[in-house]
Amino acid sequence: MSRSAFAAQFRSTIDRARRVPAALARVAGADETARGRARRLEKAISEELGYASPAAFSRAFSQVVGASPRAWLNSQNGNGRANLLSGD
Repeated sequence: MSRSAFAAQFRSTIDRARRVPAALARVAGADETARGRARRLEKAISEELGYASPAAFSRAFSQVVGASPRAWLNSQNGNGRANLLSGD
């Protein structure tokens, strides 16, 4: 490999390596945002239905459905995030 080809490959590799942590941070942030929305949604539903807390709602839901609200939602649409993020 020529010196210039090696230098170009090296720069490309280093540039990609610098971008990976930034991409991971963005994905982690998106995941945290989705989890936060899921928690807010559970809280809003429990309040709307008159439960004292999201935990009380979750217990009642689990007794009737046989799964937690989050597990049930995940089973309905694969990962539970598509509808939560879009507001559907």
